[in-house]
Amino acid sequence: MPDCNGEPARYMWQQTIPQYAFTSEAVLNPTLSVAALHMKCHSAGDSQLSLAITRYLDMSLVYHRQAVKHIDTDLAEPIWLSAVVLSNLYWLISHHSRPGEKYELPLEAWDMVGGVSRLYAHRLELLTKLGYGWFGYDIVPLTLQDEDLGPERRAALQALDEDMTTLLGRFDVTSPTSSPAAEQGQGQGQTKKMYADAKAYVLLYYRAYLSGSEAKTLRRHIGTMALMLGPDYHQRLRDHDPRAMALYARMLVLMRRLDFAWWMNGEGEYEVMERDVYGMERLIPARLRWCMEWPLKVLSGEIGLPEPVKSGSES
Repeated sequence: MPDCNGEPARYMWQQTIPQYAFTSEAVLNPTLSVAALHMKCHSAGDSQLSLAITRYLDMSLVYHRQAVKHIDTDLAEPIWLSAVVLSNLYWLISHHSRPGEKYELPLEAWDMVGGVSRLYAHRLELLTKLGYGWFGYDIVPLTLQDEDLGPERRAALQALDEDMTTLLGRFDVTSPTSSPAAEQGQGQGQTKKMYADAKAYVLLYYRAYLSGSEAKTLRRHIGTMALMLGPDYHQRLRDHDPRAMALYARMLVLMRRLDFAWWMNGEGEYEVMERDVYGMERLIPARLRWCMEWPLKVLSGEIGLPEPVKSGSES
């Protein structure tokens, strides 16, 4: 399970969660659902596993909804663990593809992660004391300056920067592609800043990748970009705004350069990266699909990225 190469994460997933599963239905059911999902990702066509995923997920939600009603007076550790397991589970559940089903962004996964984030903030002192962290409280990853990256990596970052500058420059902030609901209460300056922040976010994590940052740090911030950039950007994605989706697609294809992790990348009918990128392209009006050229070229291999700086090696 997620990035068990660190001691706290290894202890939580390999000891704490299994131990609580023996005494707490709130932990047992989402754990069994994740286990079934893991098996399903590697056993295409097994209908019994699909039934198990759904059955345990339904029971998980019943127990979890009952428990969170009482978090103001009590937050037992199993309820927090249940929320963590469900947030991982929903990432792939929200990417499940079914024949003939219209694509939608992973809205349920973002809603679940947003709920867990609020839960963590609500009981920050207790959960910190218990040794738990959460992605929104991560330290910004270590990044190298241009002179330490070397010419090839600098050129790759510059190409991405220029691509996004061109992307945003070709869109007028008052264009009819923006929904009235998203524009309401937002001035032109605020809108420009939102997209500038999204561009800076993408560049930061590409620089972090090229600087040799750990994959576990990068993964957390790839999937949660919609939340980390705030409610205005999140709403733009919900409204299928082409600029917001094009920037998010550029972040998602960074997964192509990271080691495969089944719970993040998915597989088979739960595959994530290509489903999202091609799905967002289909949501964009045909006349504006040029904005997806860069991430599509990354997927096809036409655009590549240099290897990151290795610790202790010369750039």
